[in-house]
Parts: sequence; C-alpha cells; structure tokens
Amino acid sequence: RPPRTFAGRSLPSAPMRARREHRLLVGSTFGAVARGRLGRPIGNPPAALYQSMMGRTGSDDEQILDAVARIGRSTSAEDVVQLLGSHWRARVVGGWYSLFHDEVAVGPALLQSLETSQGALTAPGLVAAAITMVPDAAPASARRYLREDLTHGWGSAGLVAAGLERLGAASVGTEPTDEDRDDLLRLVGVASALRAKRTLVG
Repeated sequence: RPPRTFAGRSLPSAPMRARREHRLLVGSTFGAVARGRLGRPIGNPPAALYQSMMGRTGSDDEQILDAVARIGRSTSAEDVVQLLGSHWRARVVGGWYSLFHDEVAVGPALLQSLETSQGALTAPGLVAAAITMVPDAAPASARRYLREDLTHGWGSAGLVAAGLERLGAASVGTEPTDEDRDDLLRLVGVASALRAKRTLVG
C-alpha cells in the first residue's frame, strides 16, 4: 500500500505516530533505565515524564526541567496542538511543551485545553502555562474551567482561583487558600523557568 500523503509529503504511519507520542509522554532521555550486565535494569525505572509534571506536583527539579526542555524544543507547534486536544496524559505534557512555542501558534489550543480539562491532573499545569504565555486571554478560559470544576468537584477550583487572583481578575464561586496560592506560585515559577529555556541548547 502506498504511503498516505498531505501537501506532497508522506504522513507518518499509525505505529510511527504512536511511538512519537510515547516519546513525548515518557521522555526518551529522562526515561532511560540504567542497565547492568545482561541488559538487566539497575534499580527502579524512573517515572514517566508526564508523571513528574502532572497536577500540583509539577516538578521544579532542574534535571527533570532540562529533560522537558530537550523534548519541548524538539516538538513542532502541530505536535503540541495535537497533545493539548488529546487524553489527560498528553495534555499534561502538552501544556508544558507549549511554552517552547509562539503564543499565536499554540495559545488558542492551550486555552481550549484548559477550558475542557477535567480536573486535578491536568488543570494546574495548563493554568500555569496559560498565565505565563497568554496572561491577557487566560482569565476568560480559567473562569470557564472554574465553573465546571465547581459543578463537578474536580479538585482544582482553588488553584485556578489563585491563578485568577494573580492575574488581577475576579474569581467565580470560590476563593483560594494560602496552599492554593503557594502551589500556583511554584507552578508559575516552573512555567517561567521552562519558557526561559526555549532558546537554549540542551
């Protein structure tokens, strides 16, 4: 069967797309397992990259951020837009990888992903990325998410309310706690650090 094409270019096969998504989610560099004789793993394999960056626990460890940066700089805007519209694991990394691209190219997809996020694993990183990349547009999307979170009890309402407070925007239906503010501040710090790495050689 001849390969599928688009605009004169061959499109990747389904297995190739699956392997690429796996690399973006797990992190081929960060996720490497040390091996000893006979190829047996030494110790426990490290967590997948998305596990280190999900929810309120998005890591500020420099080694992990360097791994995110190496992969983030290798993505295209199209990669990021696809991740942001996919399942929750893809949205976790897509939010962070968006910081390595122009806000015009990926900002709308980032905001849409925040609005349609469904909870505590994805919303924290997405709102931190949105505050960092598209602060003027972020409040409207944050409020849309917040209303749904309060209705369904997804668990990130306070943190998103802290994001609105940081942007000087009115919240909807809830106020953040000091813990929410602290977590949001740390995640925005992670987002800012990654944004600063977008033009560096990893």
